[in-house]
Amino acid sequence: MFPKQKSLDVLIVGDSETIGSQIRELLSGLECVRGIRIVSTEVEALNTLKEFEAQVVLLDLHLKRGSGLAALRAISHSKHRPVIVAFTDHPAPQYREHALTNGASYFLDTACIDSLPAVLESLCTE
Repeated sequence: MFPKQKSLDVLIVGDSETIGSQIRELLSGLECVRGIRIVSTEVEALNTLKEFEAQVVLLDLHLKRGSGLAALRAISHSKHRPVIVAFTDHPAPQYREHALTNGASYFLDTACIDSLPAVLESLCTE
């Protein structure tokens, strides 16, 4: 018998349209991904999560407007508490450590964004 898959709603928070489109394309082929929304600022992310209860938030730590790190802290302390996958194109060890100690479940270098489908597939079968 196969394990039952969860359906996931995903919020992508990043100000790069290219990365957002690439992630949407990567995830759109996954059967367990029900909905995908993309926002580009900290404020939009926090406001969107009030009405779109995403189970997964893909969060760029470097945003042009607002702070990805502040968004990470706010989202990780919200009552909804989605799984947070933090990513950045600055993969220095201190970013990884800061993200993981402030609520991210996963940390990815933007260059490794192609591994996102595997991460979400694993979340779908937990």
